[in-house]
Amino acid sequence: MLIQILINGFAQGSIYALTAIGYSLIYSILQLINMSNAAVFLTSAVIFYALYTSLTGSSVLLTFVLTLAAAGALGYLIEVIAIRPIRNKGDSNTYALISCIGVKTILEQICQGTFGSEIKPFPTLLAGKYINIFGARTTAIQIIIVVFTITILLVMNWFTQHNRVGRGLRALSQNINACHLMGMPVNKLIGLSFAAGSILAAVSGVMYCMYLSSISISVGAAIGNKAFAATVLGGIGELKGAVVGGYMLAIAENLVSGYWSMSASNFVSFAILIIVLMIKPTGLFGKKEQKKV
Repeated sequence: MLIQILINGFAQGSIYALTAIGYSLIYSILQLINMSNAAVFLTSAVIFYALYTSLTGSSVLLTFVLTLAAAGALGYLIEVIAIRPIRNKGDSNTYALISCIGVKTILEQICQGTFGSEIKPFPTLLAGKYINIFGARTTAIQIIIVVFTITILLVMNWFTQHNRVGRGLRALSQNINACHLMGMPVNKLIGLSFAAGSILAAVSGVMYCMYLSSISISVGAAIGNKAFAATVLGGIGELKGAVVGGYMLAIAENLVSGYWSMSASNFVSFAILIIVLMIKPTGLFGKKEQKKV
């Protein structure tokens, strides 16, 4: 039973981790909590469903690629339209946060108006296929989610360490004003960071609905809350913290659900968050900011 719980936890944690990275990536650059990330999670799943049922037919791969492209474009537009004008005026991040909440509300209302409130079947990979791992019977899609997530995390690590654009994003997270002075294309890089965060949210949104084999309008809210909690737990702005926090919360939830009560899983995950923040307010990997007066 423990093996089954751990597999479920890693699959669920992969969803939390990918979404949480989107929060941390934007915060590390702008110190802004991008509340629209959860809405992009939902919107991407709805886009995938709409494309699959109306345009691409039975091609899951083609639908997935088109959805990621749409999510990246959506993330870039969110930054250009809702965030950049506020940032260029030098206004407080409070206004940008309110703008993100507005974008979130608009996207959710559009999804609800076009998709409806009923639960609908969602296409998945290797439906009905199971794999036995040390006696635990797990679905093939769970293994796909874990392997795909690990691959993405490795690619992201290489990208931020060795790619020119990735190093540019790291530089922005260190000192955005210095990047302006050095002539770096700051606006373009920030737009790309929003696009990257949205693509990660799209990956997790589509994979989560594949895992459930269904989609509903409420799918983004629950995952968005857990992913944000994972971000804070790991240390907001720390990408590795977002990953560790996502897996920690998911495994804890599944352990509680398996050995105690499913209804208590939410209580335990947020209790862990509160306890960690009481001991270390910056999260597991967060560093205390030092401000010069």
